Amino acid sequence: MAHVAGRGKLFTATHAVAVVVVLLLTSCSDKTAAPDTVVSAAPTSSAGSPSSADGVSPSAPPGQHSAVDIAFVSVLLKYQQQEAVMADLTAHRSTSAALSQHAAAVGERGETSTVLASWLRGWGQPVPEREQWDEGDPHDRPGMIRESQLANLGEVSPSLFDRQWLSLAIAHHRGVLAVIGDERAAGLNPSVKAMAASVSDTYRRDLAALQQALAKITGP
Repeated sequence: MAHVAGRGKLFTATHAVAVVVVLLLTSCSDKTAAPDTVVSAAPTSSAGSPSSADGVSPSAPPGQHSAVDIAFVSVLLKYQQQEAVMADLTAHRSTSAALSQHAAAVGERGETSTVLASWLRGWGQPVPEREQWDEGDPHDRPGMIRESQLANLGEVSPSLFDRQWLSLAIAHHRGVLAVIGDERAAGLNPSVKAMAASVSDTYRRDLAALQQALAKITGP
């Protein structure tokens, strides 16, 4: 192993990327946006597109997008950044086959994170950094893991690591599913909504597997 507007109270990786590739090849909409939306005007990526220091070129998905779309893409990227850190911890601390299997699956989601970062840059939005993980209202980023929790996870005894790791990962996945629900209900951009639908299936499967792994540790 942010802030979503409208939340008053917020794979397979192959499927997600396939949807994105198809939608990025369509032309940008030039229709007038509703008052609460903006029009995606950034061009799709090309060989000559400028890239940032991390090699990600800006490439906004075609069509109109809203603040809900922007917030969802930003917070989903934060969740996936945290997943990568959590997965790295299992390589050094865990002996669980279930955790190792999950970590391997997370490692295959790098392309999705790259697409999310590309969309944010295409919209002229900042790509979140690790120091921003703790920012914002916790109610709008449910299950987001705090830096203090990650630090503690790196220090607990081996006998407690798997249990604590799974507990954090389960809360984390429930949070992802909550923000996905917000995007699917109130988002505007077709590419972003397709991404939300695809990753929803992935995170639901992951959540069931993580809950099963924790049940084996804690017992009936």
